[in-house]
Amino acid sequence: MKLTIEEAYKAMFVFLDEIYKQTKSEDMGCLLGGMEFLASDNLPAVPECWEIWLECVEKNKKDSQLTPEEAYKAMISFLYENYKQTQSKDINNLLHKMKLISDDNLPSDSTFRKTWLECVKKVKKGEIDIIKVFIKKTKGFE
Repeated sequence: MKLTIEEAYKAMFVFLDEIYKQTKSEDMGCLLGGMEFLASDNLPAVPECWEIWLECVEKNKKDSQLTPEEAYKAMISFLYENYKQTQSKDINNLLHKMKLISDDNLPSDSTFRKTWLECVKKVKKGEIDIIKVFIKKTKGFE
């Protein structure tokens, strides 16, 4: 199974949103807020997020599309870039938990592995629209 760059971004968003639901980390919430796609121009709220994502993808892909493993590595690179800018302890802790197993380049934590692959499948099936995720999440704040 291969992912487009946009599908991989969506899978990353959904994965990080799952982490946010568990941790309620303010830093993760801020990151997700910047990553949200805006309906008006179909770009993240903070356009630099997309630019950084493209750079991280370029470092980790072999073809025009990404394997789930390559997308996961790109996500780690993306989070590391965020950590360098913010010095967030929560993002740093997450990066440590997301370490890879050398055999298959998937998360060493079996819960992360399962969650990541579920997010990828949901995106591939078209079950995820991150604009709607954002609207649903912020509806109570209108």
